[in-house]
Amino acid sequence: MAKVIFSIGTNMGNRQENLGKSIDKIEDFFNLKKISSTYSSEPIGFLTDKSFYNIATLIETKLRPEEVLSITKEIELDMGRQMKGIMSDRIIDIDIVFYDDEIIEEPNLIIPHPRAALRRFVIEPAAEIEPNYLHPLLNITLSNLLNDLLDQKVEKVL
Repeated sequence: MAKVIFSIGTNMGNRQENLGKSIDKIEDFFNLKKISSTYSSEPIGFLTDKSFYNIATLIETKLRPEEVLSITKEIELDMGRQMKGIMSDRIIDIDIVFYDDEIIEEPNLIIPHPRAALRRFVIEPAAEIEPNYLHPLLNITLSNLLNDLLDQKVEKVL
């Protein structure tokens, strides 16, 4: 079984409800092992007045990374996500941050997530549930990686 860490974010509508619905749908397809607390963060890379709620989950699956990606995109669309480009408001965003210790570089799938190590809103929830997970490219634990991101504002809300 592969261990996979998702980063899940939302900044539209009832954000906590959106996260809960995404978890319910994830449990329909995967063996959910851990869920982080909920964190609030300001958007990065685009202008909006809507802050994000973010969580991380650890799942186990026998599915290949491409199949996992397909399911996460299906969940996003099912929840009403509008694909308006990478940097926009969204009802839900489910990113595969890590898939075991695999390194994948394909046109539609890059693992580890290429910007995860630069974003506290991804690393803090992930470090909460898997602090000793070793980033396969950087060879540093998530808890140590978090120390490099403390200048970014992220607040635990639930």
